[in-house]
Amino acid sequence: MKVLPTSILKLKPIYFLGAFVLLEVLAQTYGFYWQFPTSASITYFLAGVGVALLPLWNWKAVTSFPAYPRVKGLFIGLSFLLILWCLWKSLALLSAAPLDFRQADMLPILETMARRSLSGEAIYAPIEAIWGGMRPIYLPAMWLPFVPAVWLDIDIRWMSVLFLSLSLLIILFGPIKKSNRPIDLFYLLAFVPIILLYYYIFGLYSTLITLSEEPVVIFFYVLLAWGIFRNWPVLTGLAIAFCLLSRYSLVFWVPMYLLYLYFYRSRQLAFRISLALIVSLILLLSIGQAWDQLNFFLQLQHSYLEELIDDSKSWSFVAQIEKNPGLIKFLPFEHIAFWHRLLIYGSVLIPIGCFFFFRTYRSQLDGRFFGLCSLKLCLVYFYNMLTIPYSYLFYPSTFLSLFILYAALAEKNKRRNFFGSVPVG
Repeated sequence: MKVLPTSILKLKPIYFLGAFVLLEVLAQTYGFYWQFPTSASITYFLAGVGVALLPLWNWKAVTSFPAYPRVKGLFIGLSFLLILWCLWKSLALLSAAPLDFRQADMLPILETMARRSLSGEAIYAPIEAIWGGMRPIYLPAMWLPFVPAVWLDIDIRWMSVLFLSLSLLIILFGPIKKSNRPIDLFYLLAFVPIILLYYYIFGLYSTLITLSEEPVVIFFYVLLAWGIFRNWPVLTGLAIAFCLLSRYSLVFWVPMYLLYLYFYRSRQLAFRISLALIVSLILLLSIGQAWDQLNFFLQLQHSYLEELIDDSKSWSFVAQIEKNPGLIKFLPFEHIAFWHRLLIYGSVLIPIGCFFFFRTYRSQLDGRFFGLCSLKLCLVYFYNMLTIPYSYLFYPSTFLSLFILYAALAEKNKRRNFFGSVPVG
């Protein structure tokens, strides 16, 4: 009895999901490296929407590719070889690019804040050594992760390398709930976008490591995805707190997700996540000495918009728009204030729309993926609507897609047993 054609038909959703993730990775990275900014931005947006929507639908449980013992060993071996290669590349990258606030002031500011916390100084006092008195603008979750590196007196960017390595391990192994879960050939095929992404980060365009703090944020979002997928309330609440106190891109998604849990999943789970979130926020703000800075942080949004519409500074922003992802390149720069309002309005309305969409069609949707997919859709909108779309800001959304792909592999394609294979005739 031949069943392979039917299996292939049923497996189409995972093929499409893998293709969307691959296109998203290529568009965000190599699309701009190869200088196709317009097509890369459109592809990046559409592929992100595809990743957000496709796993929401119920897929029939099917047997996937043959699962052989050697595939599992090869998968594990490739994972750790990639991490070793990243560590080896980092040695050269970090030694060749010493920290210099004149190139990018983010990491020097974070290093100063971490050092002040260890020495008992005022963390948010102006930093005279940077631009003659730069006031730190970072919330506690951004600089606290660098405290161990400062305490050990090593380059703080090794923390970024560590966070990217941990993110990789969570993406690859976090969704697998049982140690005896089969690893089939599609796991290796899904490894392709990961290899392309990490090769780009460590081999071609290393500013994510050498100049930016974004690996910290990437790790927070991957950690959050793991907590959501595994229904771990403490980890989910803690990860939400980390995300809120680093980037505000999910701020309107959080109340919607908690309401979704309360009404459609588990009231106990909603309360436990809320408690973990509140406790984590209180601890982070207290440890980070940031309570008296909250008003300053809330005002940053207004100051940011003022800089955008300042004619004396707009030339530098315009230069960034064309060579980075984001849809703002399709709008005249003089309408940037309108675009910024669209960013805020959409960020409020999309989570609300997600909630009522699930409420209306929940019988046809996979509730296991609603949290991940609604978060992904919110991030797709937020980052693609950014008024100043610096390339490093887009990585958390792309890494979330990689986690969703492996989560779908772990949950949506059921296998018969570890050594089983698909009958072909």
